[in-house]
Amino acid sequence: MGGACQALLEGFGGIVADEDRLEISPRLPGAWNSLTFRFRYRGRLLEVRATRERTDVHLLAGEPFSATVHGARVELVSRKPQSIPRTW
Repeated sequence: MGGACQALLEGFGGIVADEDRLEISPRLPGAWNSLTFRFRYRGRLLEVRATRERTDVHLLAGEPFSATVHGARVELVSRKPQSIPRTW
């Protein structure tokens, strides 16, 4: 089950993570209008909601940090969702 979740997060969710960086660049299948998921990264809980127009990233718990969303560097702080437009 863990492998399936990882495949979904890395595939459709566009998550690339290691110790020093987090990149988020969701890719929706043609029939999907949106995708929402939560995951943990280095002790933080994040929620991502992707649509065809934008991706919203919300740090739900944990220390603020920087991430890359669709190639743009964003600062994620608690209770302040970041909305990043899709650039094709």
